[in-house]
Amino acid sequence: HRDLHSFPTRRSSDLFPHIPMSLALTPNTENLVVSLRRRSSTDVEGEGTLMVLDPETLAIRREFDVAMDPEDILATDAGLLIAASGSGQWTAVSSFQVETGAELGSSPIYYHGRLALHPSQQTFYVSTTAQNPPALTRFDLSPSTGEITVRGSTGSANGAAFPAPSGTELISASGTLLRTSDDAQDLRDIRQIAQASIRDAHFDTAHGLVFAIGNPWVSSDAALLRFDSAYALTESLPLAPSTAYLHAAPPSL
Repeated sequence: HRDLHSFPTRRSSDLFPHIPMSLALTPNTENLVVSLRRRSSTDVEGEGTLMVLDPETLAIRREFDVAMDPEDILATDAGLLIAASGSGQWTAVSSFQVETGAELGSSPIYYHGRLALHPSQQTFYVSTTAQNPPALTRFDLSPSTGEITVRGSTGSANGAAFPAPSGTELISASGTLLRTSDDAQDLRDIRQIAQASIRDAHFDTAHGLVFAIGNPWVSSDAALLRFDSAYALTESLPLAPSTAYLHAAPPSL
């Protein structure tokens, strides 16, 4: 929300002692968290650091070392951090207390998983990027204890997952719309909404629109996809093949 020119210009090496891997902003925007990789390995677990920043000034509020390679992270308003490891193949997703760095919960996953937080902040998803067959797995997260409980999984294309702000649907990397619920319908396919691999998605709730960056199955190029509130594809515009991320800030994209 600030003019970028108001931030001091610094190289990442000036601010971070190790390699930054992922950023997570709490939904209430009170904390910005960055994960740092100190050591990575294919065969054994790595090492890393989680650093909590003031999102307005980028001042470091606290940092703590973790006995894992925190390749992808999430942060919740309840003061929990979730990290998925990028080392060790069969490894773990773990939760930490933001104030102390204490590990609170853990569950097995395959490394290089991508994390996505449900709007309730009591559920998150891990989507595989290095496993065949791929999987999209749901975990429940206790906001009071940080305990992680695996709930179920479904097949999904390798990549990220994008929960809708409504909390009732999720777009998978394979271009499938899935149901999210607390009953037997959880992670059930609703329908295919795009013949493309989805790399990023943004929900413009003010206008009832969904935008996505997709790589069509019949082409190596990228496309900007626009969906209406019922997830019907209404427009596709070609983009440079390397386009990976987008964000809607009306009236601009």
